[in-house]
Amino acid sequence: MPKIEAFETYVAQLARPGEVYEVVMRDPDTWLAVQRIAEDMGFEVLEAGRRDGEKVYYVRIRLAV
Repeated sequence: MPKIEAFETYVAQLARPGEVYEVVMRDPDTWLAVQRIAEDMGFEVLEAGRRDGEKVYYVRIRLAV
């Protein structure tokens, strides 16, 4: 899963405690994986869903302080 590895690398290098990030993707399997991995990495999943009228999924996450 190269997309997931890229997500983990990006988040590990750039995430700051308390900041909110929105991750947008088109693949529902990747969407579910990002939610699980974010929680495993210490993020709080604030919101996750599919945008109305668009074929994209999103996850809003915040790194725990």
